[in-house]
Amino acid sequence: MPALKILQKKENPFLSRDELVAEIDFQGKTTPSGSQVKKDLAEQEKIEPSVIAMKGIRTEFGRGKAKVHAVIYKSSDHFKRYEPKEKKAEGADAKGQPAPAEKKE
Repeated sequence: MPALKILQKKENPFLSRDELVAEIDFQGKTTPSGSQVKKDLAEQEKIEPSVIAMKGIRTEFGRGKAKVHAVIYKSSDHFKRYEPKEKKAEGADAKGQPAPAEKKE
């Protein structure tokens, strides 16, 4: 499990969320996926992963570290109200089913 360190955490009471920047150290491994980082962040903050919106993972070539930008909502109702529909689905089609893998020719 890569090391996750929160660098900055800012409360945004107008949108009922905390905005944070974290650094993840994955030296010698591949960049962790958004879902893995979300799970690690939820575990560290002792919250449900369903209230976390990943905004981005930005790496620097050859460093083995990445900056993570994420938002933690106070409740799932706030998440549903403020996050765009594309973010809610995260790879699912309109019916909530996983999107089929693309065929490469």
